[in-house]
Amino acid sequence: MVSTTRRCLPIAWMLALALTLTGCMSWTRGWETETRLDTVRASLDLDAEFASARSSFLEADDAAKLAQVRSALHRLVAQAPSDQRLLLLTAQVEILHGAAYDESRATKASSYRRGIQLAERAMAEDPGFAERIAGGASLAEAASTLGAEDAEAMLLWVTGVSYYFKECLSGLGHVVNLRWARQTAEITSHLMNVAPELEHGAVPFSLGIYFVALPGSAGGDIARAGELLEVAVAQSGSSLLPRWGRAKYYWSKLGDKKRFRDDLEWVLAQNPRSAASPYPWNVYFQRDARRMLERIDRSF
Repeated sequence: MVSTTRRCLPIAWMLALALTLTGCMSWTRGWETETRLDTVRASLDLDAEFASARSSFLEADDAAKLAQVRSALHRLVAQAPSDQRLLLLTAQVEILHGAAYDESRATKASSYRRGIQLAERAMAEDPGFAERIAGGASLAEAASTLGAEDAEAMLLWVTGVSYYFKECLSGLGHVVNLRWARQTAEITSHLMNVAPELEHGAVPFSLGIYFVALPGSAGGDIARAGELLEVAVAQSGSSLLPRWGRAKYYWSKLGDKKRFRDDLEWVLAQNPRSAASPYPWNVYFQRDARRMLERIDRSF
């Protein structure tokens, strides 16, 4: 007779292997990752350095340029680890690098994780948030104390986790890490109250994508997703994000080839430099839109 302990060992081993292969969203929180340089340049002018980095970012339309900006920003963050402007810009650069230029699941995961951690560090600069975290609150619970002034940090966190969930996890990984997805919904719902029109529809867009991504049994709601994406498009003006994402995630799931094509053709018709969404992101949106249109017959 085989003992219960011995019989369970293969099952435990297979579960551990499955978790390794599907991924587990567990890491050191951003507020615990601070790195400081031993020496800080006496001539450091943070306002000028930030302005220069932001200007370089807004012209970063390929992988090499974005990588240069990323390296420069990490050096600045090490010299000024509490500067929220630097933390947020670096978080955005990391998330964009993962979405637009990293090709493997492993490299994407590294970029998204760094972006998420930087957004967490920016949120932790708020005393109320830090106090609630120290008291044992979850990140979403602590974020409920944040206001519009911290909306960008919350939105970047949601964006990084959403990309990580969609692109770096699969199968059992989605099930194991479902709480992370639900926290994005909690934080985005909070954003709907404190900064509903942030970034030209990015908030209802993010909540809509949450309802698209999850199956109905786990809280997904395709009808609610459609309503939120309509709100996002209504707020978007010339921003490429809502229509690009609606085609990629919503119309493709519904199998609506005409509306899928209409949204992507609208994205391609915009001037990437004058659209409301940032130019480096627009380069990615338009490149991805071309790719999706080229493969449309294989997708429907």
